[in-house]
Amino acid sequence: MMNTYVLLVQNNSEQRVKEYINSRTFHEAIVPVKVMLQKRKSMMTKKEIILFPRYVFVRSDLDSQSFKVYTERYLAGLSGFTRLMTYEDHIPALKKDELNIVNSFFSNKGIVEPSKGFIKNERINIVQGPLLGLESKIKQVNFIKKEVTITLMLFNELKEVKLTCEILTMPI
Repeated sequence: MMNTYVLLVQNNSEQRVKEYINSRTFHEAIVPVKVMLQKRKSMMTKKEIILFPRYVFVRSDLDSQSFKVYTERYLAGLSGFTRLMTYEDHIPALKKDELNIVNSFFSNKGIVEPSKGFIKNERINIVQGPLLGLESKIKQVNFIKKEVTITLMLFNELKEVKLTCEILTMPI
């Protein structure tokens, strides 16, 4: 069974820790990035921004205890690594409900492309992209920036995440 663990790293160390893990182990490290649409000189451009700053997600076949030993042995001295995220009961793997939400961010090698949706009866309906099925998590919509804010529960903390979403129909 594949488990997903979360590492806390120092600012701007996400890619370095990810590359270290991916090049030296059989684990798969992912730093999800969101694709932002920006208008520059009347042209739309894409820019990638880290979705969860200071976090590196690691998929591994190791059980919780073995992964904890792995981080203590191989990552403790790594520049930029801070610690393995755990719950109060010291279990480091993401819970099933958390994993169901963040799994859509892991497809496409961690690159979160913009979602597409429309508004019908004052409700947002997502028809394409990683927000599909997460409509109930949408807390705010910014039509100008083509962005929605969702809230996720990770490690018993509410995290606000802004994702790109093209709303095809403007509200009346």
